[in-house]
This record gives sequence, C-alpha cells and structure tokens, in this order.
Amino acid sequence: MRGLARRLLYLSAVLWTVTLLSPLVSPAWAEINGNCEATFKGENVRDRSSTSAGDAIDVDDNEVVLVTFTSPNGFESHDINLEVAGVSRNVSSQTDDGDTQWSETVNVKDYAWIGAGLYKVTGSAALSDGSTCSGAALINVTRNPLTTVVGGAAAATMAVGLGGVAASGVSSGMQGARTGRKIEDWVLGEVDKVGSSPKPPSGPRPMSEFEAWVHTVDLFLGPFLPGWKLPPCLVLALPALLLTGAAMAMPEGEPSTPSGSLRLRRASWLPRITIVGLLGGLLGGIGIAVLLQQYGVTPLTQSLAITGAVAGLVLGIVIPSLVHVWSVMHVNGKIDDAEKRLKQALAAVAPPAEPQP
Repeated sequence: MRGLARRLLYLSAVLWTVTLLSPLVSPAWAEINGNCEATFKGENVRDRSSTSAGDAIDVDDNEVVLVTFTSPNGFESHDINLEVAGVSRNVSSQTDDGDTQWSETVNVKDYAWIGAGLYKVTGSAALSDGSTCSGAALINVTRNPLTTVVGGAAAATMAVGLGGVAASGVSSGMQGARTGRKIEDWVLGEVDKVGSSPKPPSGPRPMSEFEAWVHTVDLFLGPFLPGWKLPPCLVLALPALLLTGAAMAMPEGEPSTPSGSLRLRRASWLPRITIVGLLGGLLGGIGIAVLLQQYGVTPLTQSLAITGAVAGLVLGIVIPSLVHVWSVMHVNGKIDDAEKRLKQALAAVAPPAEPQP
C-alpha cells in the first residue's frame, strides 16, 4: 500500500506539472493566417484572441450570426467549424467560384451542442493562388448554464464528487474516534483488573479477555498500522504483568519493573487513498472544468480538462489525508494515555524492590 501511494503521488505530480507547463510551451499563432480577413457578427477576428474569455463575442443561443471572409486572391473552397474541448463540429463546407468574398450564416442553437458557455469558431479556406487562409474567434453563448443538460449534469457531478471526497475524510475521522473509544474502554478494564485481582496466577498465560482485546485492537488499528500484529511475547507476558506485578531481570542483574518495560506501539501516518476519494475528486474536478466553460470563465480545452481531472485526484488524496492526520494524532494520544495509566497501575501493585546488599 505504501508503494502504491507513493507511485500515485508521483504520477499526479508529473501530470500536474506537464499540464501547467503545456500552455507555456505551446506555439502561439495569429488569429488570422494568410492573405485574408474575417469577421464574425461584424467583429474583426484579427483583433481578438480565440483563447481569452475577455475577447469572446457574446451571442444568444437562438441567434443566427454572419461569418464573412475576404481575400484579394479569391476563394476556391472554405470550411467553418465549431469547437469545444478539442471536439469539432462542421458548420459549413462549400466550394467557391473564385470570388474575393464569401459569407455564411451560423445558427448557434444548431451547433452549440453542449448549451451555454464558450465555443471556438474556426474558418479555413483554399485561395485561388494555391495558398490557404484561416481564422478563429471565441464566442460566448449567453444562457443560464443550469437550464442546460450539460450545465445541470456538470453541477450535479461536481456536487457528488466533492461529496465523495468529504465522505472519505469524514470516514477517516470517525474511524479514529471509534478506535480511540475502544482503547479507552480497554485500558479502563485492564486497570480495574490490576487493582481488584486478589491472587496472581502461578505463571504467565494468555487470558481470553486479553485475546479478545488483541483481536479488537488488530481490527481497528489495522488501517492506521499496516502490518499491525501484537508480538506473541507481549500477548503472553502482558496479562501476567498486569496481574502479578512480577519484576523482570535486566541483563546485568539490575532490577526493573514491568512499568518501565511497557511500551505500546503508536499508529503511523500514510496518505489516505480510497476509491471513494479518488473517484469523487475526479468527478468533482471534471465537473468544475465544465462549469468554468458553461459560465464563460475560460474555454474548455483538453488542457483544462486534464488539469481539472488531475487537480480532482490530488484533492481526493489531500483532503482525506489531512483528516487522517487528526485521526492518527487522536489514536496516538489515546495510546499514550493508556500506556501512562497502565504503568501507574502496575507500579502501584508491584512488590517493593529488595534492598541491595
């Protein structure tokens, strides 16, 4: 599990870095390429960026807009496409007669297939002299995104996804709280046994109550302590120590008390990676990316979709893992308290050390 967590974190970091750097290394190009000019809804495309939401041309979802290309070289053919998230739909594809200008109307409702938000309109043409011409513009379909199928689905996906991330974190917190209560109940019972036992047994032996506690601790501390297993020597010796208070000899004959040798293992922290957290983060990130497009904040590109997905996966690990930190600290605090109380109980019933000659 530790290796899987490390590999997933490394992969997320690499994808995040590549995604963030990709806009910096992608080649820039003018919105008009070639010996031509283009307008969309009467706006000159050359003066607008097809990647900046601030340069988008607002259109109504029921509007029919005019696209015009002009070139002194004349046109042989042209194509118009509407693009979102790297997916392009052809609006028009025609052969021209060498005219120096062509115009095409675009019914926004017929081609804005995901409803509201930002779309990229691209046009390309073959000129009579054998050269090519192309242009692009960004349009913003002004409509309430929550009234569209895609916008409503994106909002629901985001809510469900972020709810899954929250649920993964809450589960970790509840697990830590339950484990803390189990430890508290156990130490109260063991302290009572130490104080109320009238006769110690003749020798160390496992007790059924203690074995039941071992099973409980193994069950509840398993998610916090990978590979957790109480050492057999501790399973056999601790009941006797609790009930007899016998001293254990040190290597050189120095006296020692059971309380001095008692040490309970603490919980260790690892990133909390769950299917619910990862899937919830992924859905939440994608939902947010789509809503950014729907509300006209930024175009929905493949880079943005990847960024949303990676950010969601990271969020699905980070949020539950932060809550898991509290859970581990809470459990370790209970273990510290249990160890101190057991040492105090053992010290109270331990026979006094014989004076040295």
